[in-house]
Amino acid sequence: LRRGPPSSDEVGIDDGARTTLWVFGRRVCGQVSPPVPQPGLTLHDVRSVALGAEHVLVVTRTGLALAWGGNSCGQLGTGDEKPRGWPTSLHLLGAVRCASAACGPRCSAVITLDERLWTWGEHQPASAPALLHTSWVNRHGATDCGLHAAQVAFGGAHMVLLTSGGAVWTWGYNESSCLGWPAAMVHASLRHGFQKPRCPVVLPQALCVAAGAAHSAALVDAGGGRGVPYLWGDNSCGQCGVGGGGCLPLPMPPPGFEAESVSLVRCVGGTSVLVCHSGRCYLLGGGARVEAASSSEEEGGISEGASSAGSEGEQEAGGEGGDGGG
Repeated sequence: LRRGPPSSDEVGIDDGARTTLWVFGRRVCGQVSPPVPQPGLTLHDVRSVALGAEHVLVVTRTGLALAWGGNSCGQLGTGDEKPRGWPTSLHLLGAVRCASAACGPRCSAVITLDERLWTWGEHQPASAPALLHTSWVNRHGATDCGLHAAQVAFGGAHMVLLTSGGAVWTWGYNESSCLGWPAAMVHASLRHGFQKPRCPVVLPQALCVAAGAAHSAALVDAGGGRGVPYLWGDNSCGQCGVGGGGCLPLPMPPPGFEAESVSLVRCVGGTSVLVCHSGRCYLLGGGARVEAASSSEEEGGISEGASSAGSEGEQEAGGEGGDGGG
């Protein structure tokens, strides 16, 4: 998309600092829109964008949060459930400066400059922005979850939080073992119903996190600039990188990646995406659901559940260092 000339209402604005957010796809009204500049953001320098199933959340350079779209679960953070067709400033966050935005299907979150997590919408403390650390979800400050926040990822009904120190917190619904708690393997009560944060997941220092519909992932620092992915939770489509379906109750690195250094991990639905420093991009899962182990297990190399993009199973991912493949 090529940026066009400044519009008439942008006279006097430093064009070097101007950003244009282009949007396209199906609107809440049902109409399909081609790529167009998003109205209502002309005077804002957007720095972070997040998409839900039917809503958008952005954070500007000045720390302002704006949202628009569907609002059936309060995911816009306006305190009501009325949809908005125009970017609306979240006045309930007016006293803080936001640094980044994140969205689940019908929920939203921002991380502020002081590394605190605010969430709202479906499976969250309220339909208005709430500080997660002091909310009922965290038993009003019972754990450190929500503090020192660096990145948050939303699954279908669970959340994964990365702290600035590399710790990973999980909470939400755990029927597919997507929270990665060892205690849930022993106590059935930890696998049913909404689970509040308990303690960080047992992992080496993490660099980034991701969440699919019912599985989770983290990229951990293996030293020497090498990143190793860990995946856990629902594996019915092979999205955790191992055959056999079912669930993976604890974080494990997928087999066959010992010689690779992963730079980025993302999860979408029943698929995991691994981007390597070599430029290769691997897809795990995304196929038909399986109930039992396949009779033909992999015999070394990349597991049968993983496919590498490109001809002959390999292709350079777009962007520098392969990040464009994410």
